[in-house]
Amino acid sequence: MIRWFPGFVIACLVLSCSKEKTQTLWISALPHLGAYASPRTCDLNNDGILDIVMGTGRNEFQPSDSAVIALNGATGEVLWHASATDQIVGSATFLDINSDGIKDVIIGGRGANLMALQGHNGAVIWRYQTQDTVVNSRGYARFNFYNTQIIPDQNGDGIPDLLAANGGNVHAPPHSEKLRYPGVLLVINSANGRVIAADIMPDGKETYMSPVIHDFDGDGNMSILFGTGGETVGGNLYMIDLQSFMAEDISSAELLIEGQDHGFIAPPTLADINGDRVHDIIVNYHGGTTYAIDGVDHSILWSISFEGLESSSSVIPGYFNEDGTPDFFTYFCKGEWPDNTGLERIMIDGKNGKVLYRASADCGGIHSGISVDLNGDKIDEVIVNYNSFDCNQPQFQKIVHHLELIDFTRNSTEVLIPRIFSKSIASTPWIGYLANDGLLDIIFVRMTNTSALYDANGLQIERHAITTHSKAEPTWGSYMGSDYSGILSGK
Repeated sequence: MIRWFPGFVIACLVLSCSKEKTQTLWISALPHLGAYASPRTCDLNNDGILDIVMGTGRNEFQPSDSAVIALNGATGEVLWHASATDQIVGSATFLDINSDGIKDVIIGGRGANLMALQGHNGAVIWRYQTQDTVVNSRGYARFNFYNTQIIPDQNGDGIPDLLAANGGNVHAPPHSEKLRYPGVLLVINSANGRVIAADIMPDGKETYMSPVIHDFDGDGNMSILFGTGGETVGGNLYMIDLQSFMAEDISSAELLIEGQDHGFIAPPTLADINGDRVHDIIVNYHGGTTYAIDGVDHSILWSISFEGLESSSSVIPGYFNEDGTPDFFTYFCKGEWPDNTGLERIMIDGKNGKVLYRASADCGGIHSGISVDLNGDKIDEVIVNYNSFDCNQPQFQKIVHHLELIDFTRNSTEVLIPRIFSKSIASTPWIGYLANDGLLDIIFVRMTNTSALYDANGLQIERHAITTHSKAEPTWGSYMGSDYSGILSGK
């Protein structure tokens, strides 16, 4: 059974303060849970304050009655929780499926868990069921679900439907093709969870990427971006238009970039970087390269490679210099997965692909960052998780975590949210305005059990208000952006 403790329980854990740049509003402590998902927000109780929905769970392969939780945005108290047979590592999608005026929650994770939950109380609307036991596109969709995207109604029931990807067999050994079943791209009926259309990846590879969908040329025909491959197995980046995919023939997909010994894991980010008013595609290849692809003709605008580095993180857009073109911040890990030996934090000029900032850090995680102009100088800063420990000689009981603010104009870093003994492995913070009170809120996750890096226990979900800021809207306020689409809107 879920247990919630108010913030004062853990106040004694704070090691340092942030000199009143932030104010702790609440901390929800859930000691028997962990989280590798990112928080998202939606008003679920009609009080005018956004609430928080999180994928959580216990350790991998363990069921939990609280694998999805909703927290009251005002107090941090648990509104409801829902069960799953494994960790829920995806982030929530919000859609009013049952027309009751409150958006419902679609969320997925490991072990073919994908579910729709009533927003007001967490009751199950549907749970995904593997569609076939034979070897076909539906039968292969029995592994991990990632973040879904809302798409226009495809079956004529008047309700928007869902785009999803499924793949990634945890039992497949590294550097081997053994047990690496093909990933599946799916369109799912949002009303009942049934598959409307599906096909396996065109190269027969696995997939770990949350798909992104966008109408690039404004003609109403949407294009799907999806990727294949993993940390030690090659893969590719593809595009297919939604209309063609609905015929369940993915063979017409366009190959945008061909990988070699690595794949495309993190979802791409879409932003206009060449001034033609069409979004371009910026994406990390796990093998150590960041690509920018023209959104019109799909040519490479620029690319930059980093020898000896790997990345499972998305690129984070922001206006990090004065030229008005979006720039990009990202993480690259040193060494070879799973034995990474450190972290590089890199900021790239969106106009030309040149590195404007590069700094080493301790071992990190596979989360991303958020971007916002806090000091009012019209140049964005980045807020990131920082896990401090030596990954060459790890002493996990000494991991210290904080949120760090990177200011590219001043070439400086500072602790934004206090350090405590904890870790955050794969959860990206959320920043925005939970209530109409003028307070810029930041929601983030950390786990206080540091006896093992990937042990999912000691969950804390925290709400802090940033007390010194310019009241600007965040440029990139969450994992996959402020609207969760992977698309940067114009400023």
